[in-house]
Amino acid sequence: DDGQAERQCAELTALLAKAQALLSVQPVIGYLAQQDRPALLEPSKERAVDSDVRMVLCLGQNEVEVPILAAQLVGCAWRDQNRALLLGVAGGIGRLTPLLLEQSLEWYHRTGRTSGLVVGEDSSIEFRRTSALLGRTLRKPFMPEEGQHKVSRQGAPREEVESHVCEGDLYLEVILEILASEYGLEPNADRFFLVDRNFPYEQRLDEIQVVLREKRRIVIVLENSSCNTGQNVEFTTEMLQRMRLAENGDLRRLAAATVLIQNPYLQKRAVMTVERWMGACPISCAPFVPQLQRMHPVEQVMALHLAVGELQRLKAYSEAKPVPFFRCPPDLPAEWLQAAAAVTPLLLQMRTLLGEQL
Repeated sequence: DDGQAERQCAELTALLAKAQALLSVQPVIGYLAQQDRPALLEPSKERAVDSDVRMVLCLGQNEVEVPILAAQLVGCAWRDQNRALLLGVAGGIGRLTPLLLEQSLEWYHRTGRTSGLVVGEDSSIEFRRTSALLGRTLRKPFMPEEGQHKVSRQGAPREEVESHVCEGDLYLEVILEILASEYGLEPNADRFFLVDRNFPYEQRLDEIQVVLREKRRIVIVLENSSCNTGQNVEFTTEMLQRMRLAENGDLRRLAAATVLIQNPYLQKRAVMTVERWMGACPISCAPFVPQLQRMHPVEQVMALHLAVGELQRLKAYSEAKPVPFFRCPPDLPAEWLQAAAAVTPLLLQMRTLLGEQL
């Protein structure tokens, strides 16, 4: 009833105030959502993308803003490159894949576009723009929810993951839609060159090298067989190596010339993961920084939960055995980790209070 809802809201607000007294959450969110070049986020079709940018890399999660920003940067940058621009699109299946599909469909509706994602009666999805690029119809089944949770927790063979609708597939469809409708880049073989893990690299290596030297060409590196952020980057790096982009320190230079886009809460961890696999930190460009003051109390609890969890993961993953996932960020304040531990019991109370609402 209304009285119970009011009491719950009051209790939740009090718990949030206690948590905020221990850990100032907005600076933590700003730290996690690392933005190295704010100019890349200017709302303009003519935004300046430095000519030193060699690759735009977006990693799978649940935010449709990630592929939107990737498309905008590619659309602004491709003309000014003296060689092909690389577009890395990475994302397999996780527990938030259904949310990304929901956000993507809603984005088509909100922007008045004809959806490039055609959902069949059997819940399979046809990818219209990607089909045009491939020259054949691409339709994939959508993995049932219980299967997605299992993949997220336990992993799965790469063949199984890539045979279903993946976050990388959804990202690519949104990107191709924006490039076609807003930048006049129709998905065809004259402008785009797509590789994935099944591409015959050895047999077509000479062709790859020619394409990489071509101006005004976009080379899409599609990774859609992963189950987590680490695999997003690891499997993408494997393909870059097979393209002979890892020789003589080139992979390290490529990393430093890469604009990396990820869910804001996961951005810092993504940066450290790229450094782990490619040898240098990329240009970090979270699509936005969540603002607590604009959130409902329930959303504030979720933001606190995500921020505290990421702080703890940055530390824990850097100490993983037998091999750390990445090094601990040198600028991670120790007092934040202590505060995160102190906030955790309050978070448990909030989760108990909210139940299924969270």
